[in-house]
Amino acid sequence: MTDDFDLTIRREFISEASEMLEAVESAFIELEQNPGNKPVIDKIFRLAHTIKGSAMSCGFNALGDFAHHMETLLVNIREAKITMKPEIVDVLLKSTDCLNAWVAGLKENMAYVITTQDIVQMLQAFSSEENNIAKKDTFASGLHLFEDEPSIDLTAIKNATKDLILSGMNSYRDVLQLSLLHEKDHNFKQALDKIEEIMDKISKLRDAVRASSN
Repeated sequence: MTDDFDLTIRREFISEASEMLEAVESAFIELEQNPGNKPVIDKIFRLAHTIKGSAMSCGFNALGDFAHHMETLLVNIREAKITMKPEIVDVLLKSTDCLNAWVAGLKENMAYVITTQDIVQMLQAFSSEENNIAKKDTFASGLHLFEDEPSIDLTAIKNATKDLILSGMNSYRDVLQLSLLHEKDHNFKQALDKIEEIMDKISKLRDAVRASSN
């Protein structure tokens, strides 16, 4: 796997992540005015979910882990395990500010990392204990796709991975922009399911590439 390939993918992620973060700024204004607004909560959840998957696929594992903590809290809110309140809105705002600063830092330095211990503790404090354990896909699921192959065309896999990542990011951006224009229209499930399917494929393909290069 070449450095140029990784660099291209990471630059695309940073650009798309910046646009996603900018697109949901207005959602927090609405959330402060109406903490129980489910469509707004769904938008913020999709932001955290997509940044988590895309960041980890691009090798920004620390950023992905942080977004995962944010996603976990939002899952509990969406499933009505936790009632939204001003304190939670505040920690979600701080988390998004952290994402903004992190992505901005990555534009200048691909190794940029932010210390998030305090915010993570606040996110965990509002989340149920049983949902604080990260559920990670097993490495074997990616290997299984290629285990019967005597040799692997790494170039083809790398190109496919790149296409899937860019496809996933563009699909998310399109759906998010549409949802901002039609906030009362909840008919986005099919598109979002497709995005999650793409992100699952990305993880499996990237794991296979990494395993083959070792």
